[in-house]
Amino acid sequence: MTFRSAAAGLAAIVLLLGFAAPAVSQSNELQEAQQLLKQGQTDRAMERVDHYLKTRPKDARGHFMRGIVLTEQNKPGDENLAVVTFDQDYTSSNISNKMRKRQYWQREHGVWRIVHEGAA
Repeated sequence: MTFRSAAAGLAAIVLLLGFAAPAVSQSNELQEAQQLLKQGQTDRAMERVDHYLKTRPKDARGHFMRGIVLTEQNKPGDENLAVVTFDQDYTSSNISNKMRKRQYWQREHGVWRIVHEGAA
C-alpha cells in the first residue's frame, strides 16, 4: 500500500464519519420526540420536532412526526399536511379482509403525496 492510497483511504473514512455523526443525532432527536409522545408529553415532543425542523426544514421525517404530534394534541395541522383514516375492504374469490388504515399526506410544491400509511 502506498502512502497516497493510505491517505485517500483515511480521508474517505474521516469523511464518512463526518456525515454519519449528524445522521445519528438527527435520528436521535426524532426518537426522543417519539418517546416524549409515548409518555404523553406532547408539548415537549413538539419542541423537539420544531428544533429538529429548524435546521432541516425540508426533512419529510420531521414533518411527518410534527403531523403525528399535532394529531395527538387534537390540533389542526398546517395547510401542507392532511391525515386520513378509513376502512379498507378487500374481497377476492379466496380472500376477504377488512382493515382500518391511516394515511399521512404532505403537500410539497403544490403536489400532494403520501408520506406514511399504516394501520390505524
